[in-house]
Amino acid sequence: MEEKIIIEGGSSLQGTIQISGAKNTALKLIAAALLTKEPVILKNVPRLSDIELMVKAIEILGARIEWLDEHILKIQAEKITSYKIPEEIVSQMRASFVILGPLLARFRKAIIANPGGCKIGARPVNRHIEGFENLGAKVLFVEGYYHINGSQMKAGEFTFSKNTHTGTENLILGSVLTSGTTLIKNAAEEPEIDDLIDFLNKMGAKIKREGNRQIAIEGVNELFGTEHTVMPDRNEAATFAIAVAVTGGKIFLQGAQAKDLVAFLNKIEKVGVAYQANPNGIHVWRKNGENLNPIEIETRPHPGFMTDWHPPFTVLLSQVNGESTVHETVMDKRFGYVRQLQKMGAKIEFYNPHHFDPQEYNFNLEDEEKGSFHAIKIFGPAPLFGTKLEMLDLRAGATVALAALAARGISEISGVAHIRRGYEKFVERLQGIGANIKMVEKG
Repeated sequence: MEEKIIIEGGSSLQGTIQISGAKNTALKLIAAALLTKEPVILKNVPRLSDIELMVKAIEILGARIEWLDEHILKIQAEKITSYKIPEEIVSQMRASFVILGPLLARFRKAIIANPGGCKIGARPVNRHIEGFENLGAKVLFVEGYYHINGSQMKAGEFTFSKNTHTGTENLILGSVLTSGTTLIKNAAEEPEIDDLIDFLNKMGAKIKREGNRQIAIEGVNELFGTEHTVMPDRNEAATFAIAVAVTGGKIFLQGAQAKDLVAFLNKIEKVGVAYQANPNGIHVWRKNGENLNPIEIETRPHPGFMTDWHPPFTVLLSQVNGESTVHETVMDKRFGYVRQLQKMGAKIEFYNPHHFDPQEYNFNLEDEEKGSFHAIKIFGPAPLFGTKLEMLDLRAGATVALAALAARGISEISGVAHIRRGYEKFVERLQGIGANIKMVEKG
């Protein structure tokens, strides 16, 4: 039976939240375990539906999986019996496309379905495919599947036309066993990629950043088993920080790393939310009744303001004094959540900045539907009221939950499967810091 979340807003939050391992790193490390026959042990792995899908994907290929503890995963890919990642996996989670790199690196062949995942824009995989073709792979697209022959792949140089987080990771994974030195230019700079590089280097790879958005991969003959602890999840830390910012109170984000959240912390400080970082985590607090300041946000690839942070941050901006703006330059079709906030009373208008160079968008503007908007104005403070809401995707799901925490009255939220993709024990952890929230079965 389908579930729903019930939230009664108005409770101040107090306590400690242990930040989970980063989903966006753990997914790639699980795929990377295919690069060796030896056992790999991953610690601090979050228990999420997307993680279970990735585990299922590599099991289908022949890898052996064992959970040694709740968050410790052992993987051994000694015998791979298939090179095909089926549509049933890829359509549910775009990140499974990074299995392509390890398969090409180790076995020089792969068949993979065209991906789906969160339906929040094109997020094309053609950048990945172009990279592999540039390095010598032969690609055929037949009835929804990419058939890729990597027998002629060799070291070389490739420059991404636009920033691509998963494209950079996929090309690293696909090049690590190729003789010679491969250079990836205009490589993405997210800390999750650095965590993947650290993991691969522990396995025996020779990968380094050379500055100016360039990564050099010196191919090795084989990789070995290792142990690695997944970095803390930046998105989870930001979400819980905003939870206390919109409700009042004080929480400690245990394990959160300020160095990975600089752009986010700068913005909440400008709004008027206080924080204090130490090596063990970040304290975040806001006293009830404190005035908050309007700001302007423009999403950018790291080290800029992350696109995943903008939907939950909009809830906070709905409560500030004055007009704020959010300009989304990284991902198209990211404003689906706005209608949900407007239902609750948020005052938000769509617009397009006229001064912005279209080439600066990280997506292909020419592919956009006529009348699409890439920015919003938020007018605050606007009282929010509980109502029936829907989680439309992962980050939008967290966004409506945060709005419900800040609202007067009771909200009933459907579509909760999305929240399980990226937040472990979301309801239970919010209950633990004082939120009036529960999960119930829909009648």
